[in-house]
Amino acid sequence: CSPESFFSIIQNQRLWLSSMDHMNDYMEKKWFYSTLKKYLYKNLDANCVDQFIAHLDDNISIGTPFACCLSKSGDILSQWRAYAKDGFGVSIGFDREKLDVYDGIIGNNLDPKHRLTLSDISYMDINVIECLAERILSRYSFIKK
Repeated sequence: CSPESFFSIIQNQRLWLSSMDHMNDYMEKKWFYSTLKKYLYKNLDANCVDQFIAHLDDNISIGTPFACCLSKSGDILSQWRAYAKDGFGVSIGFDREKLDVYDGIIGNNLDPKHRLTLSDISYMDINVIECLAERILSRYSFIKK
C-alpha cells in the first residue's frame, strides 16, 4: 500500500473494504455476467435470452460486494508496482493463524449480510462458467433451446 494508506491503517487500526465496482480491475464482476450472456445467446432461442436475463436480474442479486484484497506472497514485483506507488510503498504482513477466523468467517457475526470472510480468490475460466450456466438452465423448464 502507499505510505499514506499504511499510516492510516496503523493509526486507526482498521482495514477498509472497497466496493468491487470501484477496484482497479472493475471487470472482474462484469466478466462473469458477460461470459454467461454470450453462452446463453449461443445456446438458447434468442427470444428467450432477454427474458431469462431479466428473470436472473430480478431473482439472483449479489448486490455490491466489498473486499479487502491481500496476497499470500509478500514480495512480488508486479504487486509493488501496482499497489505500492511503483515500489515506494509498504507491505504489511498478517499471521493468518492469529486472525479471528473460524471456518472462513472473521469475528463472530453469522449474519450473511454483515459477516466478513477470509477466502482465497479463484478465477473461473470460460468452461467453468459454461458448466455453471448449464446447471442454471437445467432448473428452468420454460427455456427453449
